[in-house]
Amino acid sequence: MKGETAIPLSLFEAATLEPPPAPLKDRLRSVEWSFSRRNTFEQCPQKYYLDYYAGSRRHALAETEKPLIRQLKLRHNRYARTGEIVHSAIANYFRLAQKGTIQSAKSLVQWAQRLLAEDLAASRTARASASPSGASSGPLLEFFNDPRNAEPLYEDAGQRMSAALQNFAVHPRYEKIRNAGRSTGAEVERMFKLTNLPCRVTGIVDFAVRASGKPAVVDWKSGKPSQSEEDSLQLTAYALWGAQHFGGPPEKIAIYKAFLGSGSLVPFPLTQASVEKGKRRILQDVERMIEMHDYGAQGRRRAFTPCAQSRVCLLCPYLPICPEGKESQHA
Repeated sequence: MKGETAIPLSLFEAATLEPPPAPLKDRLRSVEWSFSRRNTFEQCPQKYYLDYYAGSRRHALAETEKPLIRQLKLRHNRYARTGEIVHSAIANYFRLAQKGTIQSAKSLVQWAQRLLAEDLAASRTARASASPSGASSGPLLEFFNDPRNAEPLYEDAGQRMSAALQNFAVHPRYEKIRNAGRSTGAEVERMFKLTNLPCRVTGIVDFAVRASGKPAVVDWKSGKPSQSEEDSLQLTAYALWGAQHFGGPPEKIAIYKAFLGSGSLVPFPLTQASVEKGKRRILQDVERMIEMHDYGAQGRRRAFTPCAQSRVCLLCPYLPICPEGKESQHA
């Protein structure tokens, strides 16, 4: 009407507008990439949520099962636990060697067997007192997910673990590595952060040394030779760290996979093109993780789809609280 002040109208009420997303370069820093994290994300999104959000003190505070989830998270399947023991035993071997003590193969294997025996004893006791919900602390999940087969499974796993360490200690193919590891300049289980990518990347290098002027990285594998795109991505990340740590281009870092189950030592060739491809894949992983980050932080478990694959679920610590995983065991 004449004499009244006109009020500008908008198609949207300002109060209902969501704030614009942060620039991508800032969001890339909100999620941390590691090889184990991206593998979990690829294998089972719900396990990814349970590991990194529901199992965290900082995220998913609305998650009603958080105490139980944090307890289940401590369980490891036979592959993960024996692999962890193998890595710990080798790291301990090198640390002792750098102080002047060389462990015998027998001593190395017995050290590992003792750790596994302690876990077995704790898991048997915990299984005997477990409630129907699975709310009991035991480190080896097969005693809860597959109790009828747990003992023979761990007998076999223990034998494989011992054979891998025996190979490490005496196989001629690893002699140069054992000798190089006695030097105080050798890196053993070195945690790292990459600073030359726009996203956060972390990892652990099993073994690294500059031998005869050429930097080398060795990744221990408990089993026998295999090759996959996922392996190449992990080793590319090691090469990026090697370039950052030792200097020079990533493709000039000598990368090896030591398959202790067979006594193999396999070189991993790198080119400038393969390194660039690896960088792009890491960034793509992070961008997909960012898309799910807010759902995880808010505790929205249903946004993360369970894989419901029988073999995968049987090796998952969260099987007791996953209806889809339980159903997969009867499919």
